[in-house]
Amino acid sequence: MVYAPLTGGLAQPIQLPALNQGHFGNCAFIAALAATFGKIEDPGQAASKQSVILNNAITSDGNNYTLQFYNYLTGEAKKVTTDNQVVTKKEVLFGATWDSQQSLQPSQASGQPIWASIFERAYAKFRGEETGRNGYDATGNGDIPGIALKRVTGKASENIFWNPSEATPQYFSIEFSDDEGEEYKPSGTVTPDRIFQRIQDTLNAGRYVVTGTVKDAEQQSDNVLVGGHAYSVHNAYVANGEQMILLRNPWGKDNKVDAKVPEDPSSDTQDGFVAITFERFLQNFSGVSLSKE
Repeated sequence: MVYAPLTGGLAQPIQLPALNQGHFGNCAFIAALAATFGKIEDPGQAASKQSVILNNAITSDGNNYTLQFYNYLTGEAKKVTTDNQVVTKKEVLFGATWDSQQSLQPSQASGQPIWASIFERAYAKFRGEETGRNGYDATGNGDIPGIALKRVTGKASENIFWNPSEATPQYFSIEFSDDEGEEYKPSGTVTPDRIFQRIQDTLNAGRYVVTGTVKDAEQQSDNVLVGGHAYSVHNAYVANGEQMILLRNPWGKDNKVDAKVPEDPSSDTQDGFVAITFERFLQNFSGVSLSKE
């Protein structure tokens, strides 16, 4: 890995449009950061939303930053300090950036909101210290969205999982007993209607929701959704008698090919927001995690 400084970059303001996943496979973490912006009814107003969690998690004294994360099992807060050096490949930023539309060089950071890059760098250090592994290996090769959400917020989550390929899927509430998502036990079942209501209630209460697609979601959704990918959830509402879910792709753009589903009222494929019916949600996603109080 080759590191380069984001000289002149700004850690504030922390705004959602400046959060865009790079080449690391850390969609769960980026989606967890995005989820802390909470309920968003109009994607066009997303830049005006604030994340209390993220604003309170970072302090700076120039080019050094101290950030706070939480151990998944104990909930214990841990502060890590990092500088503004981030990973590059062939002189281009490899990780999260402030612009989803172009490849960026570190020299372009001056005056730009680099907070996502700093959070990503600090989170890799945090997980490296927790696991004894290279931090980017620990964070950049997939994760469980709900586990990443607790590490960011410190708040316990309700985790609901299902297998949409089953003829009659069952929807299980589960409890993880490790911080990798490998050990868990069911704690009850819920109905689809109850899942929709819980998503709606959680967002209305100012809390946070993350989710993840099945591997073949890309094929099932005609390229609208990315397979095996985490998303943040920002609204659950009813439009024209149809239950709807508003998601954000951590890439910061909707998908690779500017695809849209018929029910999405927005024609913008470059903001990362995707509106789908709840029925489509149940068919293409396999779980949802909802933060508790």
